[in-house]
Amino acid sequence: MSFGLGESMPLVVFDMDGTLTHTTNVDDALLVAAICEVMGVPTFDSDWSNYPHATDGGICQEVSRRFRDCEPTTGEIERIQKHFFALLREHASGPAGIRAVAGAAEFIRLLQSRGFAVSLATGAWRESARIKLFASGLQHLIEGDCAIPAAYADESISRAGISQLSIRRAGFDPDCPGSIVYVGDGVWDAQTSAALGLGFVGVRVEGDETRLRAAGAREIIHGYEDPESVLGCIERELRESQRQ
Repeated sequence: MSFGLGESMPLVVFDMDGTLTHTTNVDDALLVAAICEVMGVPTFDSDWSNYPHATDGGICQEVSRRFRDCEPTTGEIERIQKHFFALLREHASGPAGIRAVAGAAEFIRLLQSRGFAVSLATGAWRESARIKLFASGLQHLIEGDCAIPAAYADESISRAGISQLSIRRAGFDPDCPGSIVYVGDGVWDAQTSAALGLGFVGVRVEGDETRLRAAGAREIIHGYEDPESVLGCIERELRESQRQ
């Protein structure tokens, strides 16, 4: 394949929840439960598109500002994390468990075999990401010889900051985005990609595409079980981003 990229290989940056793992709903519910328990606030809006930063830390910060008019303390964040991680482990060990999106691992291997670099940029804290990836059988993405570069919410409160870290760790320059495509399921993923000038492929495993389309997604996939079709979406986004 040729993308007109000279000698540089393209990079595909993956989100995690709802993109590689079936964890969006359970993750949202358990994070809300942990924040309510520790901060002593009532249940709150879990549509993260209504928050300045759709990251674990950003959500904690905004909830504290809305309900208490103050920043959360370091101790509160640590207690929220401890409770949240315990809830995640309990869920992961239960009958429902945590599953990978079908074909995700195989598709990442296909990308690598075709000369693509791959990295992970998640709005989850490192430990919650680890719990979910291990429970879904995707632990090789972050541990061992096949681990890919990754960035987490512990390292930046913003999706843009996390994405830029992931891109740099993959050996790319986020200020030269023409050979980079972001794959994610959230409106915030589309918005972050647009802000950074990245190509974007939306993921909608379940539900309709309306919000992703409204956020500017041209290409939307419904899983990875037709890998050549998904690869075609990524190639088209690379070409489009190079024209801009």
